[in-house]
Amino acid sequence: MMMRKAQKIVRLTAGKVFIVNLETFTAMMQNAYSFFTILRNIQES
Repeated sequence: MMMRKAQKIVRLTAGKVFIVNLETFTAMMQNAYSFFTILRNIQES
């Protein structure tokens, strides 16, 4: 019984819209940082 629970895949969903894995999380963080730097550069100008 413990082995069956250990084999279950854990999935994290974002608002029940899409599944977040390491690849999508990394892409989201890169895009968020890019957006942040764009906003910061606009504000400094």
